[in-house]
Amino acid sequence: MDIVFQDFINQEYDQLNEQEKLDLDALLDEADLDILNWLMGKDEPTAEAFKHLIHRIRVSRQIG
Repeated sequence: MDIVFQDFINQEYDQLNEQEKLDLDALLDEADLDILNWLMGKDEPTAEAFKHLIHRIRVSRQIG
């Protein structure tokens, strides 16, 4: 899980706006299993901000 986020942060963090950075911080507080399921497309977060970030992470990592 850390590798996915480390790469995303290294490549994309500077392009996030301030709200997205706050949302990312909140996303990182979620359970690892939930985040993994979201990234793999097995489940979807209920928070719109998380949906947006998960999509960006999936696109940047070419997941799914």
